[in-house]
Amino acid sequence: TTLFLSLNPNEQILKEFSLDFIKIFLTNKISGLSIFILVAIVLGIFALELPPVLLIIPILLLSIGAVPAFMKCHFTKYYLTNQKIIIETGIIGRDYDIVKLDRVFDVNIDVTVLDTIFSTGSLKLSTSNDSEPVIIRDIRNPKQILRCISF
Repeated sequence: TTLFLSLNPNEQILKEFSLDFIKIFLTNKISGLSIFILVAIVLGIFALELPPVLLIIPILLLSIGAVPAFMKCHFTKYYLTNQKIIIETGIIGRDYDIVKLDRVFDVNIDVTVLDTIFSTGSLKLSTSNDSEPVIIRDIRNPKQILRCISF
């Protein structure tokens, strides 16, 4: 692929990482609403004797919520080399954002309560040439990625 053509001769990929599907899926608004409706209907089926055909509604919503989560996870990849972090995105075409490690002067990890449950988190990379930090969200094991980045 184009990615491997952009690597320097003495550069090697240390780690490839991606987004966490389960966390993105479950924190999606459509999925959250669907789970709430599903629980309400299941309780209604048992308590109020509602027809089981009503289960189709939340299952359909859950399926619709899975599509954007799948697309985001499947078409976003991160590569850590010994010289840079490469962010690859895109469905039809591919976009590559490159953060050179020698320009990174600060790295922060943000872990929310949900991140703790799913073993995910976000890396915030502050670089010397950008006013806005580069944020890599919803990745698995951000502490492990941080250990691989050496200054």
